[in-house]
Amino acid sequence: MIEPKIPEISLNPDVLFTIASIDITNSALASVSVSIIIFFLSLFFIRNLQLIPSKGQLVFEEIVGFFYNQTKVSFGSEKRAKQYLALIITIFLFVLIANQFTLIPLVQSVVTDGVSVFKTPTAHLSQTLTLSLVVVVISHVAAFMISPLKHISNVFNLGEILKVRSLADLPNMFLQIFLGILNIIGEFAKVISLSARLFGNVFAGEVMVGVIAGLSFYTMFLVPISFMAISIFSGIIQAFVFAFLSLSFISGTITSVES
Repeated sequence: MIEPKIPEISLNPDVLFTIASIDITNSALASVSVSIIIFFLSLFFIRNLQLIPSKGQLVFEEIVGFFYNQTKVSFGSEKRAKQYLALIITIFLFVLIANQFTLIPLVQSVVTDGVSVFKTPTAHLSQTLTLSLVVVVISHVAAFMISPLKHISNVFNLGEILKVRSLADLPNMFLQIFLGILNIIGEFAKVISLSARLFGNVFAGEVMVGVIAGLSFYTMFLVPISFMAISIFSGIIQAFVFAFLSLSFISGTITSVES
């Protein structure tokens, strides 16, 4: 009889090997694999584009059209929407595939020295933190390239501070300095909230399925299916949420310097 076993729950991924003093973990290897999957999917769709679209092409076109409309609404500009559409769709596809990566057939069966070679990338906090940091940095770099002075002024509230002309305006100056500090804290809060939301949902889903499947022989097979379905649905929703929040952060920062 197969003996159930509750998997070891750890926030840290397992180190598979080391290259030039850099630890390569199963989470990092899975992230690279997701990027490769997206690359080959892109090649496949590009080479199979038809004037009369197939069912798969229609689905993909609907997804692109949906994101294009949302991007155009967020930026209020067709030009900006075309510039950032590819970025938003890439973020969505990466998170979507990463969330469901271990559901790909045979992926979880690849083991070396008792350690799984692949781990869901978004179930590791460093991956979601990196994605969130990239989004926030892109938003500020893009805004800075458009209007350096106005962007710096918006972040630090310099415009209001420079309006001080007398002692009576000093209270307002200190208030604006305080609000500028809050703006900076808010940018770090964006990174934390965006990453923690995605990580928490994906990690909790994996833990829930693993614990239920490991409770007893009777819960190993059929019982986890419903929870896996919930986890899959949650992963899809989180991909949309992450992509739309990324779009909101980027468009909000850019439109603030263009208005």
